[in-house]
Amino acid sequence: MINLIEGGISHPHFYGDFLKKIKKVKYKSNGVALQNAVSLIAQDFLYKKYDKNILKNTCKLVLSDRTIANVLVLL
Repeated sequence: MINLIEGGISHPHFYGDFLKKIKKVKYKSNGVALQNAVSLIAQDFLYKKYDKNILKNTCKLVLSDRTIANVLVLL
């Protein structure tokens, strides 16, 4: 399942395309820059009517709870 999600395949509880984008910015930035980048990406997906809870679950696959708590868009 993890390989399918990482490959961009959507799953009822995770978004593969969102996962790929946050993984890409995770390895390019850290700290506040990472939180801001994830916030911008999440805002874009929320604008496209993606489910907030599924976006949050997807973040949990890659990011720490502390980082997710600072992404106010997902709270």
